[in-house]
Amino acid sequence: MTRIGEVISEKLDIIPQKITVKLHICHKYACRSCEGLEGDGPTVKIASMSSAIN
Repeated sequence: MTRIGEVISEKLDIIPQKITVKLHICHKYACRSCEGLEGDGPTVKIASMSSAIN
């Protein structure tokens, strides 16, 4: 799989007198040998966001 991009999500945490931003990056991957073949299933995969946010 070849990385083709990423999905970025931000979550604000507000603590009295302090604000932080947690940046979650999930990389996107593509299969070069599957390009253009619809019958083989998805050719782009994105890591699960649920594991990154917790």
